[in-house]
Formats: sequence, C-alpha cells, structure tokens
Amino acid sequence: MARILDQPRYKCAMAAMQTVQSIPRALPILHAGPGCAEKLGGSVGSSGYFSPHIFPCTNISEKEVIFGGEGRLKETIENALKVVDADLYVVLTGCTSEIVGDDA
Repeated sequence: MARILDQPRYKCAMAAMQTVQSIPRALPILHAGPGCAEKLGGSVGSSGYFSPHIFPCTNISEKEVIFGGEGRLKETIENALKVVDADLYVVLTGCTSEIVGDDA
C-alpha cells in the first residue's frame, strides 16, 4: 500500500551551489540574505574554481525585500564580471528573493 505524504518537507535549494562548484570555471552569484551566504560559506566543500568561502552575494536586506532587489542583483553581477574571470556565471536565489519574486 502506498503511503501518502500530506505534509511535504522542504529543504534549502542552495545545494545548487555544490553543482556550480563542480563545473570548471563556473562562479555562483548568490541573490539572498547574508544568513544564506554565511550558511553556505561554512558548509560547501573546498574544491572548485572559486573559493568556496568567498563568492559574490547581494546580501539583500529589508529594503530590497520591500522595494525589490533587482538593482542590487544587477550591481553584484556587474562587479563580479569586473573582478572574477570565469566562463560561466550562475545566479542562485535564496528563499527570501524567491518569496518576493526576485527569482523571476
């Protein structure tokens, strides 16, 4: 008999960071709050093209949650392009940016 899951359990989707980390010359750009960046910086492995503890992040705050973080994301991407020589730049969104619709 099949078991019905009536309350699905969700986990942070930031495991994509490890996927990006495994791609040669790929750099993740995190569009999330500083808590997500801190959690990821301490939990990812130590291999990959970029330093797993130093990566571009928008560090969105209450202001970006209320008024939108598109400008902050654009600025972070532009700065990453200036500073880091990668072949692939991947924007990863955290829960906060997804809830307010900045992931569209």
